[in-house]
Amino acid sequence: MNVLLVGETTPGQLAWLCARGFQQLGVAASLFDAYPFEKQRQSRFPPFAIAADKLQRAWANNGLLYTASRLKPDLILISKGEEITPATLTRLKQKAKIVNWNPDNPLNTLNSTPDLIKAIPFYDHCYIWGKFLLPELERLGARRASYLPFGYDPDLHQPRALNDDEIKKLSSDFVFAGTHEPQRVEALNHLANFDLAIWGNHWNRLPHDHPLRKHWRGAAHGDELSHVYSASRIALNFIREQNGSAHNMRTFEAPACGIMLLTTRTEEQTALFGEDEGAVFFSSHDELRDKARYYLAHEEQRRQIAKRGREKILQGHTYADRMKQILLDLEGF
Repeated sequence: MNVLLVGETTPGQLAWLCARGFQQLGVAASLFDAYPFEKQRQSRFPPFAIAADKLQRAWANNGLLYTASRLKPDLILISKGEEITPATLTRLKQKAKIVNWNPDNPLNTLNSTPDLIKAIPFYDHCYIWGKFLLPELERLGARRASYLPFGYDPDLHQPRALNDDEIKKLSSDFVFAGTHEPQRVEALNHLANFDLAIWGNHWNRLPHDHPLRKHWRGAAHGDELSHVYSASRIALNFIREQNGSAHNMRTFEAPACGIMLLTTRTEEQTALFGEDEGAVFFSSHDELRDKARYYLAHEEQRRQIAKRGREKILQGHTYADRMKQILLDLEGF
């Protein structure tokens, strides 16, 4: 079995994690970076951004066809794939099984494209992290659609022993790791007076006098993020509207690192952890602030919740477990 993973290849991104999951199963796995011009595509100079967009689209399709012809994979797993056209998938299917695992909501126009929607019927199997999206995938023509939650990498997402310099640099009472978004800004504003650390992209878009600007510490990915979680007391998590009643990648990664998770209350997360048992939940900004203050002051309760949360995550939720499920499903083709 030879697998080709297509998507973002930055450590900690889904395609990268899936590649490691296959490798941990003893399956040969290679990565194809479908987004080499993403930084240029985000340029605020429109002509430059448009040119980079066209270049990236061409690269994603032509580069993938060339890479597949060279590596001859038995399975191609495409993470998201908003640039991949039905014509490209038709050619790939002549040689390999093709599955899709979209880490975003395909119905969210901010994270989707016409090609992504049109391509859904061309995959042998479509996976999605939210049960509420399964009927939508079927409506859009998916041949087979299955629920596949996110997971964690046991080598990457684990408690870390830190030296004094790391503790001084990385520690905080509350930590949020994620990209700048208005809804997240609104929620974090309620914790601006706490010892808060924000790690992620595009937070420099905040005005220089914004109260959250001083809390931004830059980006943290992969192994560095596990050190950030290990140095902090409470991990914050905000479930986007597009994630509905489900979860996100932080749902698994933060507790695996041994930190208590304080997250938006959703059906899937409470079913996984239990209400305020393996994680703590909030449904409003007031509840977020009240629980943040309470659990910061009650260290033993916080430690016990973090312990139970990690125990829950360790029970069959690795990316190797997820990739094993995909391989088992392939036997049904």
